Amino acid sequence: LIVYPSAYIFGASLFCSPYGPGFVFFTPKSGCPPPPPMTIDRILKHYDKIRQWQFIQNSEKRYTLKLILNDGIKMEEYLDEATHELKNVLGQDASIKLEKVDGIPTLASGKRKPVVNEWVKSSNK
Repeated sequence: LIVYPSAYIFGASLFCSPYGPGFVFFTPKSGCPPPPPMTIDRILKHYDKIRQWQFIQNSEKRYTLKLILNDGIKMEEYLDEATHELKNVLGQDASIKLEKVDGIPTLASGKRKPVVNEWVKSSNK
């Protein structure tokens, strides 16, 4: 799959993904390719205590991982390796906030967006 930049914001290429408008990632100036949304799923699928998750890009290097976990799980200890794997994809300077939640919002269709880019929304205002 070859993806061409469709716009530039703050000197970074904005790529529109074939996964739909909710799946938008940035490429850093260094030219590293943007991680596809499936990358996050491939990392988190190995953690069987996660019932649901949503990965949010808040700014260039700040992310939030919302999680619904099985009861009795100490989130930070359980997901230490997952955080390390995510930083290998996003960059070691990435800040990943783990947030245990009771629910993940659904769209009007009843589906949930596994990956959301809040940085794009705030940059387009």
